[in-house]
Amino acid sequence: MIITLEPDATADDADAVVRLAERHPGVTARCYEFRGVAATITEVHLLGATGAVPAEQFEALPGIRKVVRVSAKYRLIGRHHGGVESVGFAYNGVQFDERAVHVFAGLCAVDTREHVDATMAAVREAGLTTTRMGAYKPRTSPYDFQGLGAACLPWVFELAGKHGIRVVALEVTDARHVDEIRRALDESGGATGVMLQIGTRNAQNFELLKLVGQQRAFPVPVPPLPPPLRAVLPDLTQPEGPDDTARERRLDWAKLLKRAWAIDVLVCPRCAGPMRLLALIDDERIARKILTHVGLPSRAPPRGRPWRPPQQSLPLDARSDDDAIDPPSYDA
Repeated sequence: MIITLEPDATADDADAVVRLAERHPGVTARCYEFRGVAATITEVHLLGATGAVPAEQFEALPGIRKVVRVSAKYRLIGRHHGGVESVGFAYNGVQFDERAVHVFAGLCAVDTREHVDATMAAVREAGLTTTRMGAYKPRTSPYDFQGLGAACLPWVFELAGKHGIRVVALEVTDARHVDEIRRALDESGGATGVMLQIGTRNAQNFELLKLVGQQRAFPVPVPPLPPPLRAVLPDLTQPEGPDDTARERRLDWAKLLKRAWAIDVLVCPRCAGPMRLLALIDDERIARKILTHVGLPSRAPPRGRPWRPPQQSLPLDARSDDDAIDPPSYDA
């Protein structure tokens, strides 16, 4: 059982939940805090023989948002309710999924053609088909070497094709880098494949992330993103191939909601059981009728009045003669 408290709940509210839970034999309570940008949510997880624990006792306590019974094991980790399908993809003959481990050994910053040739030869001799090449290398100091940029891309792709390298990881720091990479790869005749890399320094570069997310030519491994941003971007890890399976890889509305707000709308909030999607209704009138029929509010709650600072007013009779302002004189 999971008891979720309101964002403005106090520590005393959480302690009251723990004390009430400890009254039941065989039940252990653990508190978890999930800190967000705007609020902190506290959850109290009840472990043990919670089947006989009535949820109504906790719902009556102050500061409680909801009480959910959890029937699935390992609620905090793992996949649940059919979420055991592979999340991998194939790109340029290389399979990326939870069963494959690929080492991207290569140059941190590309400096010479000779070094690239020797590195790719060593990588291929080790049995690898993936490498990294820092053509655009962000540095902490602007005076450090940052790679050769677009000038090295033609012979990097040429050497990759020569040594049988299937995927070259290239970190991009600006939107124009994507066009430069695509142009150089096309001019090489598709000698290899490219995986665009987004570093931690650019995890908040939203314009770059949106542009990279809109392209479907290259796969993109990215660091963890803020939840609201995940809904704005398409699935960044899956390139679009010539077959129709790429269309199936794109996230549907339920998965987008889950990624954006950490809420699985296909899991029952009361019993944690799976729910089936029967229909998608976008007509406001029909949706309102259905909500009214099942006893749920059909309209959004009224918005509160905007807060404004109190204003002080001074009665006219309270002003002294010193406050009076003489009219200006225009006599010469």
